[in-house]
Order: sequence, then C-alpha cells, then structure tokens
Amino acid sequence: EVPPVAELIMSGKTTRKPKNIQLPGEEVDEEDAPVLAVGRGKRKKASGPAAVKEEKFEIVNSFSRTGKENMAEPPKIVYTGITATATVKKTIASLGGSLGEDIKTCTHLVSDQVKRTMKFLCAIGRGTNIVSEDWVKKSKTAKEFLDAEEFTIRDDVCEKKYRFSLADSISRVRESGPFLSGWSVFVSGKCEPKPAQLKEIIECNGGKLLRTSPKNPNSQTFAVTLETDKATLRGKHGVVATKLS
Repeated sequence: EVPPVAELIMSGKTTRKPKNIQLPGEEVDEEDAPVLAVGRGKRKKASGPAAVKEEKFEIVNSFSRTGKENMAEPPKIVYTGITATATVKKTIASLGGSLGEDIKTCTHLVSDQVKRTMKFLCAIGRGTNIVSEDWVKKSKTAKEFLDAEEFTIRDDVCEKKYRFSLADSISRVRESGPFLSGWSVFVSGKCEPKPAQLKEIIECNGGKLLRTSPKNPNSQTFAVTLETDKATLRGKHGVVATKLS
C-alpha cells in the first residue's frame, strides 16, 4: 500500500498555483490541513540549483497519443496483484508478446482491480495500458492481441473510493504528460514507505526525487512527510508538506 498522496497521482490532477490541496477522502481543517507543496507567492519560473529542467514527454508504450494500438512493437506485459498462470504465459508467447517485471518498459499492465501498488501507480504515471486478464483470454481466442482500450480495468468501488477515473487519468497523461512533470519531491526519511521505495513512482510520474530537504524551494517543490514534521519543514525551508499517514 502506498500513502494517500498516491490518490493524487491516480487522479492525474496537479496544482497550477500555490494552494492547499485536500487529499481525497479527507476532511480538511484550516489549521491542520494536509497540503501539497508549493512555495509562497505567485508562481515564478524556476531558476538556480533548485530548478528542474522540463523534458519533452514521449509516449514510449505501444500506443499513440490517441490511444490507438501500434502492434509493430510486440506487447511487453507485466502482472500486478495476480499471477500469470502457465497457460497465460504460453498464450502471451504464442501471440508474440513477452512477460516481465520491468514497469518502465512494459506496454501493458494486467491486474484484477485498481490497486495502490508501486507497479500500478507507475503505470498510471507513464500512461501505460492497464487491462484485465480478459484482454489476454480474448486475444487468445482472436489469435492476435486485441485493442487494449476495450479492456481497460473498470473498478467502480475503488474508483469511487479514490475519487478518480482510471481511463480518464491514463488519457490525461497521454495528452498532457506525467502528473509530476517539472516537480521536485522531497520524502522524509521517517516516512513509510521509504524514499527509495517511492523513487520509482515519483520518476515514472515525471518528478525528481530530492535527496535532501531543499534549502531554496521553488513553486514546483513539495515534501512528503509525517504530520509532526510539517511545521518544521515549513519554518525551516518554506516547504509545505503533505500528510503521509
């Protein structure tokens, strides 16, 4: 399980100016409101050591920005939350696909429902196809890999719980780039999961993990920390942190 900040990644929503952000499913109090970073005053173009160079976002999976499949590249499939059976492995291989564990190079993530796992959150950040196992089964019947969009996971319970639409979030990434593109993120060492575990999620969502608390944060810098450290970070570095637990 990944902390509540993951719900913002799921939704694909980001701030365009400094402000407090209510985490999905949480009641916000003006004094103790968990907020997502942002610096003070009007947003300015980042400069100096804290600046983050924005890179052009490229779709690296087997789909175009319109979401259409490009099967010139054999599907690279990763499973999360469920295990690929021997039959499934045979089917994938017979259709010309491959099964692996590298979420950064996969073209399709297969799961049974919406999950807050590292692989799932990384896949959303990259705009990867996230499908049910029916995609593999129906493709076997058709004797070719079918259009993944028709098999995008629908999980009404979890999507309502986390207040987001998986299909919309994936489309938003494909159209506008990763949710954290241009953002720098500091994760306190006191947090669980640890910074090293969150690093891949942050990077797959276009962000940059800061190894130390920023001394000169800009308007695109935020911290993930414990509620008890929020005031310290704000007072010492001007960084506003988001509650982790």
